[in-house]
Amino acid sequence: MNGKKVAVILSGCGVYDGADVNEVVLTLLALESSQVTYQCFAPDMLHHHIINHITGEVSHQERNVLVEAARMVRGEIKAVAECHSREFSAVIVLGGAGVAINLSDFAFKGPDCDIHSETLEVLNSFKDENKPAGYLSIAPVLAPLIYGEGVELTIGNDRDTIEILESMGAVHKRTSYDETVVDVKNSLVTTPAYMVATSLIEAKAGIDKLVKEVLSMSMVLAILLPARRWLRPSALRARTTKSHQRRRSLMAFLFAGFTVTLSMQDTPLRPYRVRRPRFCNRSKRYRGSLYTDKVCRFSPSQYHPLYKHVRAGNLDIQAQD
Repeated sequence: MNGKKVAVILSGCGVYDGADVNEVVLTLLALESSQVTYQCFAPDMLHHHIINHITGEVSHQERNVLVEAARMVRGEIKAVAECHSREFSAVIVLGGAGVAINLSDFAFKGPDCDIHSETLEVLNSFKDENKPAGYLSIAPVLAPLIYGEGVELTIGNDRDTIEILESMGAVHKRTSYDETVVDVKNSLVTTPAYMVATSLIEAKAGIDKLVKEVLSMSMVLAILLPARRWLRPSALRARTTKSHQRRRSLMAFLFAGFTVTLSMQDTPLRPYRVRRPRFCNRSKRYRGSLYTDKVCRFSPSQYHPLYKHVRAGNLDIQAQD
């Protein structure tokens, strides 16, 4: 397993009143196939109602969402209140009717819905930290309440749901079962899954693609974002030519040894190569100027031409000898 860890949000057990079992299994399988660890979460609350999955009738029972979700993951699950975004590289919210009746009241209030408070707090923390998120099936109905107007997403081609999402300010894109929509600005990936798919094979195609794009996005951000410890905009606008060259050399050093190949919407771009700089270690002052806390705090988008493509999640990075 690599260093990535993904938070997976469930909404119960059962497609009609909780999380879709097929989507849960396919998502966890895709994560394990990518050698990524994960931790499942669900809100510790009562189901709004229980559906008999044979007759489709409402069953008058009281069941806990967290307890029911634990059935699918062999008990390896925690309450959503215990999910801390700082411990994870990304988050994936799975579909099923539980999204609309347990995680939120979308099924009853439509565009005027609210998200369960603890779930909303967790999802907002991932957004605030600019960490990638994947929303499957009906789960993208939560996105406008988290990312605001203009968020790009898909739930497939259900006309009524699309109209509600557009009234909430979302930009909807119709897709097939094997397609995803990537909102670069918000680091958000969505796929319709069983909103369109009619079989496990069809659902697997879109879910595998979503997981791959979310992990790719988290990998690139993990490489670029920590570099903000070393530079800041004022450092790139150094007064003297000598100090300017030093900081530019540091910028190149951070990316030395990597070839980055970009592909946006299946259109390959020219590989970008940063040469390894030559360093002069004769001056203690030179070494000190690189590694002091005085060159901190900066926005990554201001120091590297690749960053505008990074959040698309379609970068292939390979180390060179």
